[in-house]
Amino acid sequence: MRMPGSRMPKRYVDELRDDAVRQAHDRPQGVTINQVAKEFGVHPMTLQRWLRIAEEDRGQATDSPGADTRDLREALRRVDLLERENATLRRATFNLSEALVLGSEARDSGPGRARRDPRGRKRATALRED
Repeated sequence: MRMPGSRMPKRYVDELRDDAVRQAHDRPQGVTINQVAKEFGVHPMTLQRWLRIAEEDRGQATDSPGADTRDLREALRRVDLLERENATLRRATFNLSEALVLGSEARDSGPGRARRDPRGRKRATALRED
């Protein structure tokens, strides 16, 4: 259901859009975008959008704000992924080092074996009776 006063956007034929873009791109000096848009019966902002899209399609708009925004968004996504991978690796390293420490304590704590205190010095342990 349409709201009163709202208009549906016009659908333009691809040939019209291509011709308007070509004409606007190759226009002589002194002819404005508004004049080309009026000649083709489209709104000047519509023609501006078509020109921007055409430039992006040709790869000429690498310095446009839209391209920079896309590049920045992709870089931020990559940074986020790398940070998550780094956090995973840190947790894995911590878990492995903890397992190695606990494993070595279990081996060192057998009957008659010396254990190391937290400062790294050996200390004698009493014989365990099982």
